[in-house]
Amino acid sequence: MTRNVLEAQINYFYYPGTKTPALENINLDIKKGEIVVITGGGASGKTTLAYCLCGAIPNFVEGDYNGSVSLKDKGLDDKDISSISLPKLAKDIGLVLEDPQNQLFHLSVEEDVAFGPGNLMLPKDEIKNRVEKALSSVGLENYRHRNPETLSGGEAQRVVLASILALNQDILILDLPAGELDPLGRKQIYQNLKKLCHQENKTMIMIEDRFDEVIDFASRYIVLKNGNIVIDQDADYFWADENLDKLNSLGIRIPSNIGTRTDELRDKTNYKTDNTDDLNDNKNKIKAFEPIIKIQNLSHYYPSGECGIKDVNLDIGRKEFISLIGKNGAGKTTLAKHIVKLLTPTEGTVILDNKPLEEYRRLQLANKIGYMFQNPEWQIFKNTVFEQIEYSLEIQGVSNEERKIKVNKLLQNLGIENVAELHPYRLSKGNIQLLGIASALINDPDVIIMDEPCNGVDYNTTLKIMNLLRKLSNKDRSVILITHDIEMALKYSDRIIMLDDSKVIFDDSPLEFTSEFTTNPQILETEAH
Repeated sequence: MTRNVLEAQINYFYYPGTKTPALENINLDIKKGEIVVITGGGASGKTTLAYCLCGAIPNFVEGDYNGSVSLKDKGLDDKDISSISLPKLAKDIGLVLEDPQNQLFHLSVEEDVAFGPGNLMLPKDEIKNRVEKALSSVGLENYRHRNPETLSGGEAQRVVLASILALNQDILILDLPAGELDPLGRKQIYQNLKKLCHQENKTMIMIEDRFDEVIDFASRYIVLKNGNIVIDQDADYFWADENLDKLNSLGIRIPSNIGTRTDELRDKTNYKTDNTDDLNDNKNKIKAFEPIIKIQNLSHYYPSGECGIKDVNLDIGRKEFISLIGKNGAGKTTLAKHIVKLLTPTEGTVILDNKPLEEYRRLQLANKIGYMFQNPEWQIFKNTVFEQIEYSLEIQGVSNEERKIKVNKLLQNLGIENVAELHPYRLSKGNIQLLGIASALINDPDVIIMDEPCNGVDYNTTLKIMNLLRKLSNKDRSVILITHDIEMALKYSDRIIMLDDSKVIFDDSPLEFTSEFTTNPQILETEAH
């Protein structure tokens, strides 16, 4: 019989200042060689459980904790891991957090990946070999000398994963390890993780909300709701047809490659908007929209000499819903930052409402364009969610009463009114995303730019965000969505723009994109490394 490597009995855990437990009544055994997927809705306790299983709770993360997690058969006499120092635990358990940029701190990719093995005081040649193997596993062999600050979100995520793989730990706990990767990047990473686990009998615990890439090798699924385990099943039964209704009711995103009822279940929950006919018709052809933004001969080169975008010419229409797709590092965010004047073009210009961007003051531009960063944590500087959202209104002299009405309405529309008085850094990843969206929308801008707004949120919240953006587009707002979620892009967009190697390589309707992909699958191979 396969032995347990982790045994957890967690009675409860409360974050400071909260009255509702983040976890309670958790009884969980993890066996050697298992590949376990943990999923669930927003703020269901997934990341908190990961912190408990690796010892970050209670050794590092503060809170009211009652429970124990034991690491088995490691010469530690089955001690509760709360009594083991984190450096000692790091030899056996690796944790990849959902925000990669917070885990990189060296001046080169190679140094970041070598940091862990170096702290284990391994021989120099062993460190070099581990770094090379780890970078190869994540497809970054040619990135070793890049400064992590110059990487895209997906590239940074690969570096963090390489840093953990270089430690060669027996237990890997991965929190959305491919959440910021392009579709083929996700496929590549999970294929390599599958190979690693099978060849070296690793135990892997993954937090994931999209399952197409893991369904052929995950051995067990655990679903959390309100801090409790509500499903714990072997993979063979989890995706069985008779189980899908329950999963659907829990907001689990049904993969496209399982069962006979996938389309039926998706039709029950997906794409419900106030303008169903518009949503169904938007795929057929590009409509004629009056331009609100004109991008002319736009190029940008970073100080390192790296090309961000090259000779981009685009018109963005009023009421148009555009999805901007492409591999990690293709230039999507660079293009978006030019539209909001966060970067200065090396060549070319951006015109907004028939006026060049350089003629707009910052506050004027903020009222015209709402922008959500790929990492909305970077936009946080207030002590409560409410204060963060109202700040833009406050500096414009909007009255207290009007600010209160506008902020509360937006909080309710996004379903986060219950966290209004919390500090933003107390929020789950999904709620931080919703906070970023709220901050971008509070001024009721003409143009809305969202950089991966659904990253880290559960499926029901993804649908809520997409329906909201579609509704805003139908009400004379222009929406530019940067995304790797091709399914959502095809369903909700009027137009798909694809970048590769800093240039626009596709610009047409969702229907034409689907046709091109069907007849020429190589169009998406540009998203592979």
